[in-house]
Amino acid sequence: MKMIAAFIAVLLIWSEAFAGDKAMQLYKSGDKAAARRVFEQELKAARGGKRPDALWTALMRAAWFADETGEPKRSIEFSNEALEVASKINNNFMIGRSLCWLGWAYSSMGRYTTAITFYEEAVKLGAPDGKIEIIPVWGLASQELGAIYFKMGETKKAKEILLETTKVAREHKVLAGVAEGGAHLAEIALVEGDIEEAWRWAKEGVKAADECACSPFNLARAKVVKAKVGVERAKRKSMDAEDAEKLIDEALDYSKKVGVVTLKAQAMILKSKAGYGLKSEKRLELLEDAIKTLEKSEHETRGAAQGALGGLWLDEKAVDLAEGYLKQGLKVNQEMLRQVDSAYMMTSIAELSGLKGDKKKELEELKAAADFALSTGDLTVAYKSSRKIGEMLLEDGYDSMARGWFESSAKALKELIDREEVPEVRSTLEREYIEIRTVYSELSAELTNEGSAEIPLS
Repeated sequence: MKMIAAFIAVLLIWSEAFAGDKAMQLYKSGDKAAARRVFEQELKAARGGKRPDALWTALMRAAWFADETGEPKRSIEFSNEALEVASKINNNFMIGRSLCWLGWAYSSMGRYTTAITFYEEAVKLGAPDGKIEIIPVWGLASQELGAIYFKMGETKKAKEILLETTKVAREHKVLAGVAEGGAHLAEIALVEGDIEEAWRWAKEGVKAADECACSPFNLARAKVVKAKVGVERAKRKSMDAEDAEKLIDEALDYSKKVGVVTLKAQAMILKSKAGYGLKSEKRLELLEDAIKTLEKSEHETRGAAQGALGGLWLDEKAVDLAEGYLKQGLKVNQEMLRQVDSAYMMTSIAELSGLKGDKKKELEELKAAADFALSTGDLTVAYKSSRKIGEMLLEDGYDSMARGWFESSAKALKELIDREEVPEVRSTLEREYIEIRTVYSELSAELTNEGSAEIPLS
């Protein structure tokens, strides 16, 4: 009965809010300023009325719009007020959704531990004693907890949660949940190196967001993630570069149109990193504009943006500039406890040390990057860093230690091979695996005098 009551509450409150929704239509058409005026008028009218449920709805809509358009602190103000109203009404659906809105805003700023607190409280309301009773509360809170765990490096835990919430969203035809679940799971698959699985999730996310016709954020985010996966597929020749570029431009154009500034910035970063014929000056301009936007919004991806700019300067061999941006980006991520995006910056910082001739420091930084990548499930960084360490140690005559790193590299690469679905890519990885295995076997033979120690390929 409680679940039915929750759905009735959803229909009564949200259908009233979104039926013939002038503000939403203005927002989707790209007229953000006009949409803002309508949201403000709604809130003013609700404050002057006598219906607490209408006031709560207006506050939640105002909070949602503020967060979508890059004003998380303003969103928090509205969400806190909505939580007060919901608590007076003593409506668990309203309380739970208000907690979710607070979690969303704090998460968008990278304040993950605070966000987790709000989401965990919402989960308790949506699923008391572990029994799901209010799906719109349990589903959103659990899904976003999964997303945060992934960002904090707990990939396995995150994936389990997101698979469950996305399954429930599918079963109950909650398309917004399917859209967000698809985007989150696509990003996890990317880190795990399972690019074709990421592509399936990304496509499902875009399809659900498009059919949902709900929040522009859902569709913009799904498009950005699909473009990100497209770039990786193009690198592997399972998609034409022109098609990947189109996906980036679609994501960028849509995010610009609807004014989701943080996703526009992320699409700009992706366009700069992918390159596709852009001159260095244009790539630099895109990154600098993105950083300004993300820093103004205090967005959680501001560290990654700094790292991307550092990577561009590294490509140009501008060592000092690259080092400054990469170290600042990594510092920002570490302060937020954000681990996704950090492995790339760590390996780039190690590369800088090598360029400066500090081999000892390069080795230390590569070891930290390899260990970090293994802990977060980033198999690509793990195997490449481990192989590089093995080669450096072998060059210096540390055969026994080198063997251990070649073994770590082979194990991580073997996992990637097992997941790979594209025959050409699989063949390339297998050839590299054989190279690593051969070195490992030769070292084992020299160190043990017992013949080669094979690592089976299959």
